[in-house]
Amino acid sequence: MSDGPDSRYDLALGPFLGQIAARLEELPHESIKNLLLAHARGLTRSERSAFHNMLLTDVPVATENIVIEPDGELLDDISSLRQNLSDGSYYDGWGWDDEIHDERSFGDESWVDEMDALFDRAAGEFWARNYELACTAYGRLLTIFDMSEDGGTFSGPRPPEEMVESDLDEAAARYLRCLYHTTKPKERVPALSDAVRKLALLYVARVSMKAVIDAEVDSLPGLARFFDEWKTALTTMETGRFSGSYIDNPLRRRLLREVFALDGGADGLAELARKDGSHHAEAYHDWVTALIDSGRNEEALAAAQEGAEKILQNRLKAKMCDRLAELASELGRTQVSVNARRKAWRIEPKQSRLQDLLGEAASDPAEIESRAIEEHEWGRESDIKLADNLAGLLEVLVGDFAAAQTRLLKAKVLGWSNTTHPGQVVFPCLLLAGSASTFIDNRTVIAQMFHKIDRPEDQWQSRQYALDEGDNKNQEIQPAELNSEILSRHALSALIMLLMNRQQVPETDRENLLKNAEKVARHRTKSIVSNTHRKAYGRAAEVLIAVAEAWHLADNKHRSKSLLSWARSQFPRHSAFKRELNSAEARSPLLSSKTS
Repeated sequence: MSDGPDSRYDLALGPFLGQIAARLEELPHESIKNLLLAHARGLTRSERSAFHNMLLTDVPVATENIVIEPDGELLDDISSLRQNLSDGSYYDGWGWDDEIHDERSFGDESWVDEMDALFDRAAGEFWARNYELACTAYGRLLTIFDMSEDGGTFSGPRPPEEMVESDLDEAAARYLRCLYHTTKPKERVPALSDAVRKLALLYVARVSMKAVIDAEVDSLPGLARFFDEWKTALTTMETGRFSGSYIDNPLRRRLLREVFALDGGADGLAELARKDGSHHAEAYHDWVTALIDSGRNEEALAAAQEGAEKILQNRLKAKMCDRLAELASELGRTQVSVNARRKAWRIEPKQSRLQDLLGEAASDPAEIESRAIEEHEWGRESDIKLADNLAGLLEVLVGDFAAAQTRLLKAKVLGWSNTTHPGQVVFPCLLLAGSASTFIDNRTVIAQMFHKIDRPEDQWQSRQYALDEGDNKNQEIQPAELNSEILSRHALSALIMLLMNRQQVPETDRENLLKNAEKVARHRTKSIVSNTHRKAYGRAAEVLIAVAEAWHLADNKHRSKSLLSWARSQFPRHSAFKRELNSAEARSPLLSSKTS
């Protein structure tokens, strides 16, 4: 939305040329000369010739009143390229490519240079303002990419739209601008609607009316009327009363938000949000973004509060609550931020949202514990059934280890990489609680498993994420240190440890936790190894070593050794598994013979 240096549209040619021209008008002759000399000084030998020729050739005369004859062969050459592609002139076959480790089409890739040259010629017609010819040329060139679905046409290691050097987004913007220029005002909206619909079906270019406006320095004629009619058309498409070509969601809604923003900025988006934002939630989100970009943070906070109440779709409502919490936190509205965190979590429960709620503006362990207890009670009474990983996490946070271990025992022994499985969260917490350890060397398997809890949901299945993201693996697990900083900056694992340190687990219960964790580890190992899931042997070894470490920390080294002896005797013929087990044991600072 912003027109400042950070605008996403900065590189569009129209604004770029406008800004350059305006700056050149401001600069005195001596400054321009110094700029050019400084630029020339930094050129490589190979770049100097082009710069030399640009400056030493005759300066072109003004071209405003000069008519450049249209390229009479352009459309025929485009048709020839299309026909050659259709005839398979550039295609030899389909096969495996060792360089890209994938299948691809082979053949003569000279079609790329030919197409780029044709796009350049179409651009020449555009700059010459031969809009009729440029419109037809761009339209035909862009639709050529639709032939890729037929097969036997294009050759190359990538999709054809990625092979060409031409900027297809810019080409689409120029095509629509030409169409705008060559269409009568009353026919522009239906013409552009049909063209946009066809471009959207090609999936090769992003359509944007802002890009159409910025394709040239000159402003478009009749833009105010077009904005009004474009708004009406896009709005009536929702009701089914539009007589022209329909543009499907979500493109239509994006274009609707765009035209309101173009016509009225943040205030225009406010109008749309208040009119349709309950169902068109993105309007509220774009409104908040526009206000933030304009530095109107207090208004953005109010808009986010409104959106959090009005939006109906749960996913986007929860996302708005996330944004409201961030804004409120930045503006020092602590209670607003906490309430927004709670609302986001309860609308669409996610582990990251629970973490944010627990740590938002909290500097007192009792406050964090109180929030955990409140959400645990809400989870048990709510109509929303929490996923096992979240329910198990809450049980751990409030010290209900009996419920947590029962949940883990009932869960499937496999499938821990599933985001809803309690194993990733509950298992390492049971080991820590059972071993009664406050600080654990980060090189241990227990610590590594425990830190995996901190992975974002979208990286849940990445086994290496927690290790790769770690800073110093020789440090110990420690609870979060509470100070004036917002605790949401701390990892979830640190908050868990903080609350676990406040809970007193009786010795008899601790032993039972480890026994049940061992039971889970044995069953998981049997299922993996007996069914020869070779890729999971490392994970089977991991749970066994983690339990052995926990027994070691609980001062029961006999039980620790007994578990590993069982594993080796249980699978005497599975040498690959035993190698994984031996390797994991050797890496453990608690179990390795070098450190024992």
